Amino acid sequence: WAVYALMRWCGLRNIEVAALRWEWLVRGSRNYLWRFERRQLEDGSWYVPKGRPGDVPVRRRLLGQLRWALKTRRSGFVIPRANPTDAEVLSERTINEFVRPFVPERTKAAYELRKQFGAEYCLRHGIEQTSRVMRHGDIKTTWKYYHALLNEPAPL
Repeated sequence: WAVYALMRWCGLRNIEVAALRWEWLVRGSRNYLWRFERRQLEDGSWYVPKGRPGDVPVRRRLLGQLRWALKTRRSGFVIPRANPTDAEVLSERTINEFVRPFVPERTKAAYELRKQFGAEYCLRHGIEQTSRVMRHGDIKTTWKYYHALLNEPAPL
């Protein structure tokens, strides 16, 4: 459920969920944010975000639920794992198997969670802000993927 929640309520990609660390959580002026930026990891490798770097808002309630359910501290990976493959399998195969019965015509079923988040965010905050939160390299990408999910208002 934690992978589902991060994808559905934060709009994170599968690879972002697998790589997500508590240290990436920052306090914004109004809420908490996951900060996705290029950074060197503990093992010397680099994390490079897909798309452009940026911040993703996260609900306090979701943070509390994650910390309580996953019994994680304020450091380390958000999704616990014995090895890197565990998180990748969970955030790729397992979540797709869980979501596929609800959207059987999609090969990347879990990606529909991100699309749903993006469409709802776009309705509330507009396409420019959605493009920033989704961390698309170009606003045309946001338009391409989320415009079709929205009902356009009739002209005045």
